Amino acid sequence: MSRTLSAILFMLFLRTVYQPSLNINLPATHPADAFETIAAMRIASNSLALVIDADGVVWHMATDGDDDWREQTAPQADAVWHPSWVSFLLDEDGVLLSSGGTLGDPCGVDTGSEQTGYVHDWTPVLENVVALDSISSTTAALQADGTLWAWGQLYGAMSYTPVRVTDDVRSFSYAGYAVKTDNTLYAWSGRLDGDEILCSLEPVMQNVYTVERDAAIGLDGTLWKLNETQPPQKVMDNVISVMADFHSSDIYAIDRSGGLWWYHPSSDESQLHKIADNCAYIAQREYWADAQALLFIDTSNTLNAVYYDGERTGEVIPLEPDVLYAETAYDRTALYVKPDGSLWLIDFAIFEYGDNGSVIIFPTKNISPDAPRTKLLDKVKMP
Repeated sequence: MSRTLSAILFMLFLRTVYQPSLNINLPATHPADAFETIAAMRIASNSLALVIDADGVVWHMATDGDDDWREQTAPQADAVWHPSWVSFLLDEDGVLLSSGGTLGDPCGVDTGSEQTGYVHDWTPVLENVVALDSISSTTAALQADGTLWAWGQLYGAMSYTPVRVTDDVRSFSYAGYAVKTDNTLYAWSGRLDGDEILCSLEPVMQNVYTVERDAAIGLDGTLWKLNETQPPQKVMDNVISVMADFHSSDIYAIDRSGGLWWYHPSSDESQLHKIADNCAYIAQREYWADAQALLFIDTSNTLNAVYYDGERTGEVIPLEPDVLYAETAYDRTALYVKPDGSLWLIDFAIFEYGDNGSVIIFPTKNISPDAPRTKLLDKVKMP
């Protein structure tokens, strides 16, 4: 998201060993930026997550308030990602492993003709990996020497195993963008060359600090919306962090004064809206078409929800004090970590039944400090 789809658990190690490989938005402004313990949530009403506990054990668990199960899925990991039907973990030796997958959400392993794109057990994909970004149908991974690899839908070709994209990469996005060490942003895509898949690069713009999905931050703090058919569009100045939505064109950004902004390019009115103050960290989220609220951690480490659209736009609801990190699934549930390392689930959903007996979920109607909470683990892995 990315989490995690995003930066990885051993960020502090990377800062001392290979600074250019950091796949972060800007220097950490909140502990969560150095602490990606929780993977991106499964995009489904029965949302799933991978979590590393204090002993390094990887747990697979439900984040659905109506379900309560968890199971150990791997003995040790330094970082985990769970973009969809495929899961990834990084072991202590820098080996990226995958489990699960489908034809559309491939695991990155050559499985032959039987169950293409799927592996049952954790299977090695790449070595010396330091960062990963994935939306399941496309996954990109960066090695310690700056080499970028990708598999899945490569914006022109489909590959079930890693394809070398380019080298000297400092920041990258599964959406087909890479920032090289000379601060030039490139768009990358795959193409068939006989039986081989090659990746080609096209320069997009210079003086770029980082890229997050289809949004880029310049060295001067300017925020840019990227579009494969148009030149980059400047959104605003003085940005320190950005989160681009998984499935929409919306962008959420934090400015240098802590202002939280929503950029909605399809709006008929003003496209840029300030929705909150004192924001330190935007909770990674999965998109729900009816959701109108965003979770963020403020400068006092309180987890808040803020409505960014509709009649309640700008209404901020404090949810939980003393939160280090949070991540949402469908805006229906959220996981958050307290300073003692405990992992909690908060459930906002309200269920109603339609005329035909179908279940309708209203994920933003019950955003309240009184929303039910469940403690899932006593302690997760801390940075």
